Amino acid sequence: MPFTKVGNIRFYTVIHDLQAIHYPEYFSAARVLWMKCSWKNAVRKSYRVIAISDYVKDDIVAEYHVDPSKIKRIYDAVGIDVNACANVSVLQKYGVKHKQFYYTVSSLLPHKNLSVLIHALKRLKDANSSGFLPLLVSGVGGGQEEELCDLVKKCDLYGMVRLTGFVGNDVRNLFYRECKAFLFPSIFEGFGMPPVEAMAFGTPVVTTEETSIPEVTEHLCETVHNATDPEEWKQKILSAKVMPGCENVIRRYAPPCIAQEYLDMWKESC
Repeated sequence: MPFTKVGNIRFYTVIHDLQAIHYPEYFSAARVLWMKCSWKNAVRKSYRVIAISDYVKDDIVAEYHVDPSKIKRIYDAVGIDVNACANVSVLQKYGVKHKQFYYTVSSLLPHKNLSVLIHALKRLKDANSSGFLPLLVSGVGGGQEEELCDLVKKCDLYGMVRLTGFVGNDVRNLFYRECKAFLFPSIFEGFGMPPVEAMAFGTPVVTTEETSIPEVTEHLCETVHNATDPEEWKQKILSAKVMPGCENVIRRYAPPCIAQEYLDMWKESC
């Protein structure tokens, strides 16, 4: 938002997360400084700040010492059509079969913690477990592709971990529906949309207890206590199951419901 006053205009600012504060190494020093100043300006001068989770709200309060009553939590909208899936024949293109692979959606950034899944697969392989199945990773950006590919080779998992790059929503939805379990090892999320989307398909989800994830999934996922422990991941993957009611969580984030929360906020401000 502007750094100078603009008439009597009220500004409402949505803050998704304070990633540049937690992971400054992802950005140039100049951009980190600019983002910190911009957030501080927005928090101080906005009529109302919207945080997309209670975790983000608490993070803003802790970082900028602002009155919590100035910040309203309104979750992100999650709109997904569970019927909009690619033809099942697409699985053959990626070398996987119905309920015989794991899936994750993630950028290739360090805090996404993808390496722990590779190490967990290695342990499943070494144990000659029936749970040793391929892992598909859909996502772009982050710069860890070479590092992850090297780790796959080191763990002798060639062909078992496949980076699909970008896929369309229909293919992503097919993977959500057809995978044996959706694995989301991230240790930092302002919201964390992929596990919620996977839950909409009634798919078992294994994730972490970090930042906003337990909140937005309403504690209806299988979680690991130590997000970086491959042995715990191995055990949780083997015991992954669908939690009762998980497919109903998506209703909480339906776009019309979230839009109504914004409308109610503006009406209260008038």
